[in-house]
Amino acid sequence: RKGFELLTSGTMCVELESGGRRTERLCKDITVHRKHVWARHYVDFPGGKTKLGVTMTINGNVYSGFGNFNSWYRLDTVSFRWQEMANIPNLIDFNAFAGFSIEGKGYLVGNNSILYEYDPASNSWTNKGQLPQLVSTILNLGAFDNRESYSYPVLGVSEGGKGYFGIGNMYYLYEYNPETNEWKQLTDRPERGEIGDHSFAYKGKIYAGKYEYDIATDTWKKGGDDFSVDVGFSPGFVPFNGVMYGGLAGKTVQVDGEKVTEVDLGGATQLIIAPTGLYGNGAVTGDIIVFPRLMGVLGYDENSWMYYLDK
Repeated sequence: RKGFELLTSGTMCVELESGGRRTERLCKDITVHRKHVWARHYVDFPGGKTKLGVTMTINGNVYSGFGNFNSWYRLDTVSFRWQEMANIPNLIDFNAFAGFSIEGKGYLVGNNSILYEYDPASNSWTNKGQLPQLVSTILNLGAFDNRESYSYPVLGVSEGGKGYFGIGNMYYLYEYNPETNEWKQLTDRPERGEIGDHSFAYKGKIYAGKYEYDIATDTWKKGGDDFSVDVGFSPGFVPFNGVMYGGLAGKTVQVDGEKVTEVDLGGATQLIIAPTGLYGNGAVTGDIIVFPRLMGVLGYDENSWMYYLDK
C-alpha cells in the first residue's frame, strides 16, 4: 500500500516496530530522477471540496484554506502533508475567497467585509477592520443562490508592499496599505471578470484575464495575452525563478511581463504535462509550486491538490 512519495533525491531511513521492539535504523541514499514534474498528490487536501480557496506564501511556507470553510493549513515540506493551523474564532457562516501576504504576514478578506491579519509566529488572527465597501457588493455575491456556487475567480495579490482585492463577477479593485491600515478604491476593470480567468501581480502590474492594470498610473488596458482557461492557460501563475510560472496547452511556460515562453525542461520527459482546464491560486516553497483546491472551467472542483517540482 502506497504510504509515501519521494520528491527529491536524498537519504531515506526506515525503522520497523512491533510489540514494543524496534529494528535498527536502515538508511540508503535514494536518487530520484524527476524534474519539471506536474502531479496530483495521492492524499487529498484536507477539509473537503470548496471553491476559491486562499493560498499564499508567508516566510517561505505555503499556507492554504478557507473558501467555504473556516480552516487554515500549512504545508510541511518534510512530510509533504498539510498541518492544521489556527482558524478565525467566533465566526458563523464564514467564507473567504481571496488573500495576500505582505512582509511576513498573511491577509484574508471575509464575506463579512472584514480584513483579517495572520501572524505565523503566534499562529493567530487579528481583526484589522471593515473594508470601505461590502464584499457582497464588490464581488456581486447576492446574485447567486448560494456562495458555494460562486465560481468567479477573486483577485487577491500583493505588489510593492500593498495588497489588492476585488473583481470576481464585477469590475471593482481595491488597494490595501498595511502601514496605514487603509483601503483605496482604484479604477474599475473595463469588463466584468470571467470564469476561468487567472490573476497575478508582476513588476508593477496586475494581470486579470484579458486585461492588465498598471499600478503606477491606475489604468487598465487590454493585455497582449488572454490569461484564461479558454485559451489553454492552466492552472495559474506563481512567481518562481524571477518570472511567473504556469501552464499553456499542457506545457510549462513562464511570463516575463512581455511575452510567454516555454520553459526549457533540460531533456526531462516524464510527468512533464501541465494540467489543463483548471484555475485557482498557487504558492511556492523552495523548488515546489503548490496548487491546492483548483476549480474546473466546466464546473467541477478538485479535492486533490497539484504540485510542480522543478528539481
